[in-house]
Amino acid sequence: MTKQEKKENPLAGLRVIGTVTMIPMVMVAGLMVGYFFGSWVDKTWQTGYWGKIILSFLGVVAGFKQTVRLIREVMKENNGNTKST
Repeated sequence: MTKQEKKENPLAGLRVIGTVTMIPMVMVAGLMVGYFFGSWVDKTWQTGYWGKIILSFLGVVAGFKQTVRLIREVMKENNGNTKST
């Protein structure tokens, strides 16, 4: 990395750390939203436990999808910052 590249984006490392730190939060948030919305569905329509199972699974899938997107974003930023001139 040249001095000019360091001057262009001095906080790039912190941005990557912040983005990577979001990954566990995204995974947990997807599961929690799915579980609580599934509980509401179960209570509202008396579906037993199927609402919790299905919507929790969908929450995990959504969290995984968001995690993959975050990882791709970090990799794209990192590749842009490490190109040699």
